[in-house]
Amino acid sequence: MTVSEDSWKAFEYEVWMFFETRTPRDPTNADDVVANALAESALLHTRVLIEALINKNSGSDDVNLRRLLTGIPTSAELIAAQTALKTVYGTGGDVDSPCWTLNKRLAHLTNVRGDSFDYGSLRSILDPLVFEVLREVAAATRRPVLCHYAR
Repeated sequence: MTVSEDSWKAFEYEVWMFFETRTPRDPTNADDVVANALAESALLHTRVLIEALINKNSGSDDVNLRRLLTGIPTSAELIAAQTALKTVYGTGGDVDSPCWTLNKRLAHLTNVRGDSFDYGSLRSILDPLVFEVLREVAAATRRPVLCHYAR
């Protein structure tokens, strides 16, 4: 895969959505459908971004950090941040891991899904780890979108 400006734009879109879906909203002005859609959007973008940050997918057209940072020196801090995120995120086979939870309770219609779930603790665990990886990527690349959000 050739890393193009379009690859960076797709990645930066996910960064933008990760942060902007976390902007506080007035719940009294949003009905349940809009509130649920916003929460689910935040979680789906979190899942997409994490999988790019930890290089989870390796299809020939996948955009991930390994490919985006080709030719850019990788710091020990970035590797440590990625390792921490990957460890906490887990895999789809790790029952009750964040990866399993997002897959089974949100991204796929499964018999463990139910009609509601409190993702607050999941976000409080994952968000700081995602932010740390993004901060290190911003430091390595100096890309304006990343620098804006990872400050």
